[in-house]
Amino acid sequence: MKIKDILKEGDDWDNDEPIRKPEDDETNFSQEAMQLQLMKIEDSEDHPDIKNPVRTVKTDDGKEMRVERPEAIGVLKVLRMSMPPDTKMKIMKDIQNSEGLEKMIKFVKSKGLVK
Repeated sequence: MKIKDILKEGDDWDNDEPIRKPEDDETNFSQEAMQLQLMKIEDSEDHPDIKNPVRTVKTDDGKEMRVERPEAIGVLKVLRMSMPPDTKMKIMKDIQNSEGLEKMIKFVKSKGLVK
């Protein structure tokens, strides 16, 4: 059975409109989400086979910041902790700017999450 066999003309799903439109996005980040940028740093470990490890992120306020791999891992540990979705979204929005990211890096260092 195929989806076109199930859908009838006029069904809600019978159109080419995307389900989520960009203007419906809760984040509206101008740069790639910081969590994804930090994951790239995490994946870019110090290894002889990796010629150009990723060590910078671009914030929504236009700054390019150097983030060391242990710092990125520390921030990601916080984002991976169990928390209410609203709290996680607030953290993600805060770290999208340079000031919030700097505060979060200081926080994870003070809590011993950076090795």
